[in-house]
Amino acid sequence: MSEASHPSHDGEHRRKRRKLTPDEKLLQARIEAASKEQAPLIDTPSIPSELPVRQHSRRPMPAAPAVAGLLSQPVVKGCLRVLKMATRTTVVIYLIVLAIVLVAIDRMGQSNLTTAALMYLPPWPWIAPAFFLLLPALFFDWKAAPALLLAIALFLQVYLDLQWRTAPLSSPPTPFETLRALTWNRGQSKHASLQPLKNELKPDFILLQDAAGRGKGYKGDKNYAEFRAVAEAGEFVLLSRWPILSSEVLSTRSDADNLPPGNLGAARFVVLAAGTRVTLYSVHLPSPRDALESYKRGSFLWGILGIPGTPWEAKKLRYQVFWDEQIARAAEILRRIQSEEGPVLVMGDFNTPAMGPIYRMYAETTLQDAHRSTGGGLGFTFPGDTGNPLALFQPWLRLDQIFASPHWQILQCAPQPARAQHLPVFGEFKLAKEPSL
Repeated sequence: MSEASHPSHDGEHRRKRRKLTPDEKLLQARIEAASKEQAPLIDTPSIPSELPVRQHSRRPMPAAPAVAGLLSQPVVKGCLRVLKMATRTTVVIYLIVLAIVLVAIDRMGQSNLTTAALMYLPPWPWIAPAFFLLLPALFFDWKAAPALLLAIALFLQVYLDLQWRTAPLSSPPTPFETLRALTWNRGQSKHASLQPLKNELKPDFILLQDAAGRGKGYKGDKNYAEFRAVAEAGEFVLLSRWPILSSEVLSTRSDADNLPPGNLGAARFVVLAAGTRVTLYSVHLPSPRDALESYKRGSFLWGILGIPGTPWEAKKLRYQVFWDEQIARAAEILRRIQSEEGPVLVMGDFNTPAMGPIYRMYAETTLQDAHRSTGGGLGFTFPGDTGNPLALFQPWLRLDQIFASPHWQILQCAPQPARAQHLPVFGEFKLAKEPSL
């Protein structure tokens, strides 16, 4: 039988010879292309002309960023660990040194040559490193940052006696109920006028230090006619709207310890005001200028080196004489003040910062520090006219101070602007119904 006699063979042959549709052709081409890509290469691939053939024989290398990351990761961690330890060590050492220095200044003060000098320096360099260390602490050791912030807060609050409140604005005087007083060291006033201050503040009393011979001038000046009484005692002058009952310069007693005969550094005035006898103390302790100048000759270190039994002990004692007398004068004035029974106001140029043994001698008694009671800010009064960049061109010491006995309610206390070495300080007081003893 021939092939034509078999219909099944004819159908298969026709199916083999059937033409493919365009879609089928496209699908077939794609399948063939995919099979060729997966097949192993037999022919040598074409090589770009600009690349040498030998490069294709090398084993492929990892990507450069991945290699750099693997190599640098432990190095970076090690650097961060070193920076963290360095930052923490620096902060700890700084805080320990700062605490030792500030505690020594406050506790020893004038009783040691070295700390006596340190307490008169601008305070900002002591705390400046804390601000500079804050940035690396935040980056490398964030646990050190709270310690630095705490140190800054304690420095301002405890060491500088910063009062965060704003000093109250001066209000019109209330006759017979409140007393207003202004104290000023006129010796270095650089010819600054007192008149604008007294016209603005309207004080009942003006206590001037280092003003010998000025009393007669104020008596005959019609611009000060509101002050009915003027008293002069040595270098001290009192201008008062109220009657002055007595005035005297305090002199050293024969039984006073470590004090040569002469002026004690204060004057006592008794006035009749607010329906009672009020005692005013005007204080001007000797200036430490000459003693501080001696530090240029090397006496600064005798406070550390002058250990008893060493050759330097005699030098220490010689330079220490001034400071010992300063402490003894302040103690004797305080004994006179504490012997008073009625209302007392103490004000003037103490020539000692608001730290150290002399200041604590007054602040830790029943006397009230007017700045602490109602003052605002730092209350610095010296030097009032300065160009020292370490002090940020501002006063850096509170040498001029006001203290009040418990009989008073302190209403306000603030230094006043003036182009002078010592800034005047103004205070307002009201007799309390019951003394806060």
